[in-house]
Amino acid sequence: MPATTLARPDPFATLNTEQRAAVEHGTGHQPAAPLFVLYTAASLAHFTHNAEYIATYPGLPIWMTRESVYMAWLAVASVGLLAIAASVKRWHRVAALLFIAYGLLGTDGLLHYTLALCSEHTFATNLTIWAEVTLGVVLACAAAVRFARLSIRPVTALV
Repeated sequence: MPATTLARPDPFATLNTEQRAAVEHGTGHQPAAPLFVLYTAASLAHFTHNAEYIATYPGLPIWMTRESVYMAWLAVASVGLLAIAASVKRWHRVAALLFIAYGLLGTDGLLHYTLALCSEHTFATNLTIWAEVTLGVVLACAAAVRFARLSIRPVTALV
């Protein structure tokens, strides 16, 4: 009995070369770049506010210092730098996963509300927390969409 080959039609068969390249590998544009910059700025603003006003933050552990807050931000930012490096190396899937992780690290600001109620924080504190959280989640979602698009490959034939 001869072996049969199950073939699925190529959904991109009618596309020209440029269109196919855009679908398979992205357009080459980095729509998340502005989100990365905005999120990084919001994150730095939040951590800077934490560090500079650490004495007035309600409920923070006594062991937290100005320096430890800045070191924590450097650790978070290093994930973003790794994402940029992976993107430059054209490791697009790895970069997308790192951007997802980097954005989701922004949700750690919500931990402030486990220490004190929203009403116990200043307006500036709440603003920096929510800016970091919102932009981080948006960046993570954009990177997740990018990852999903990079992971979709047409199957031309199964052998």
